[in-house]
Amino acid sequence: MRTEVENLVQKMVQTDSTVSTVEVATIYHNFLVDHGYDAKFDEYEPTKVNVEARIGPANAKKIVISGHMDTVPIGNPDKWTHHPFSGKIEEGILWGRGSVDMKGGVGALAGVMVELLKHEDDLQYEIILAATADEEVGLLGAHQFVKQDRKSVV
Repeated sequence: MRTEVENLVQKMVQTDSTVSTVEVATIYHNFLVDHGYDAKFDEYEPTKVNVEARIGPANAKKIVISGHMDTVPIGNPDKWTHHPFSGKIEEGILWGRGSVDMKGGVGALAGVMVELLKHEDDLQYEIILAATADEEVGLLGAHQFVKQDRKSVV
């Protein structure tokens, strides 16, 4: 699973999500679907997409794990030691916009969700993964997620 998550994060870092999250959300959504989830793809505005996946008993208490897929603009690419969307791995370090904030984090959360599938029958809570857009401009994707399903995340 480690290699699959590393590949996911690398693809996400190689994908510009400074203006639109459609492409990076598609990569993320496909990863979850390929690993057995009926993930939700919520394009709540043109170019703005949240991805949601759930596991565990729907009638139980909820735990939400969340991160964002958008990144801030790259600025002057000449000032970067590696291209901002290279996704290059050197000496175990992934280089590129979003590798730390926060594509690496949401990639790790996808890996956690895949591992939880092995223990689905043992879960006492519903685990909800929310990978959101527009964190960098006011948490708009997170607000949309809560608005879409307010009762399930209380």
